[in-house]
Order: sequence, then structure tokens, then C-alpha cells
Amino acid sequence: MIWATGVGAALSVLGLLLAYLVGLAALPLITLATGLAVLLLVATLSAFRGTAVLRDFSDPLFRRRLRWEIDRCRRHGRCFSLVLLPTRHAGQTQRTLRALESELRSIDSVDVGPHGVMALLPETDRSAARAVVERTTALLPAEIDETHTSVATFPDDGVTVGALMDVLGSGSPRPRGARS
Repeated sequence: MIWATGVGAALSVLGLLLAYLVGLAALPLITLATGLAVLLLVATLSAFRGTAVLRDFSDPLFRRRLRWEIDRCRRHGRCFSLVLLPTRHAGQTQRTLRALESELRSIDSVDVGPHGVMALLPETDRSAARAVVERTTALLPAEIDETHTSVATFPDDGVTVGALMDVLGSGSPRPRGARS
């Protein structure tokens, strides 16, 4: 996201510099190019919103299950939590997965990325999800990066996949009442 912001700023500055060098005759063309650069920047930022966490987790069934769970919880006024357990090193995800599986129920879903494990815990509020995180990190304190574990709870932290992923990526829940 920082890269996209930098590119947009650079294109805007480049457009202004070209307008100055070429003169006023080329100003409409330069203005058009700068406007297109800004649109490209907005489209890029929109595409990346909420995907910083998801890009490492690519299981389409997990994503489908997550969208299904959001719909189910909206319809029935229920909650669920997402748990992110990042590992200190890429090769430790399988051990983390095995430790987490000892805490999971049959209705829970898991996705494994190169740098961690994400779990979808239906009918689980924040305190119960935090307890799962604490028990799992206690089993593997050397492997799990405890400072970056995070929990996002529907609907408290967000009502869309993007909002929930933003909370997981930031590692801190949204203030009460701040929904997206």
C-alpha cells in the first residue's frame, strides 16, 4: 500500500514537472495523465484494502467458508472470530497447525500460509478466541510470534471480509461502535 501511494505521488509530481517543462499548450494532456494516475492509485488502494493479511492465505474453500459464515451470522445475529497465529520462521507453520488443531472443533476451519495459520471459529466470541490463542501459544512459545497474534470478531470488529482482515493485520480490535 505504501508502494502504491509512493507511485501515485511520483506520477503526480512528474505530471506537474512535465506541464512546467512543456508549457501551457500541453497542460490539458498532462492534467489528463495526472488524473489517470490518481485513478490508478485509487483503484490500487481499493484492491489492496483488507488483503494485506489474506494474500498469504490462498485456500479458496477457506475464503468461501468465511463469506458463508459472515452471511450466516448476519442473518441469525450470531458471532464468529478469526484468529491469526504468525510463526517466527516460515518452516514452523505445520507445527503451529498441529498445535492449533488440538484446540479446534469440527465446525472450525483453518488456512495455512507460508508465515502462519489462520482459523475461523464459528460461534466464538473474542474472549473464547483469545483463550484458544493463549493455549496454542503456550504449546509452542518458540515458534509462534506472540507479539503479532491477533483476533478479529464479527460483528464487533467489522461486518465485511476486508474490515476483519484489516483488524487482523493491525493486531488491534476496532473501538466499540466503529463498524465497516
